[in-house]
Amino acid sequence: MSGYRVWIPGPLPGMNEIIKAAKGCNGKGLGYSAMKKRWTGDIALRIRAARVPPMQRAHVRFDWVSVDRCRDPDNIEAAQKFAWDALKHKVAKVLTNDGWKQHGGSEHHHELGAKAGVWLTVTEVEQPTP
Repeated sequence: MSGYRVWIPGPLPGMNEIIKAAKGCNGKGLGYSAMKKRWTGDIALRIRAARVPPMQRAHVRFDWVSVDRCRDPDNIEAAQKFAWDALKHKVAKVLTNDGWKQHGGSEHHHELGAKAGVWLTVTEVEQPTP
């Protein structure tokens, strides 16, 4: 499956950081709101720069790169929320939404490397038959 590859430098926030941000500010989630806005916007800009075209339905492969094994893979994968939201962001305009109709699945792979981040490979897939 080929697709459009986009590098997102990191490390991206993991589930532990996301939860901490959501609990901050007396439980109002203001830290999470700022985190989500920052990461979603940054990823959307990188998707646009990579010229990923509009799609009806997309599959995303996440190739997570970590510099060490300090965070569990499931903790790291929580940042996929920002990537899916970036695909429908007004800057990227790849998907009209990120619901069941547009979400064509995802897969996650992990490796060690010199620089933390994630490679997104976005591929258009067909709608399932009813």
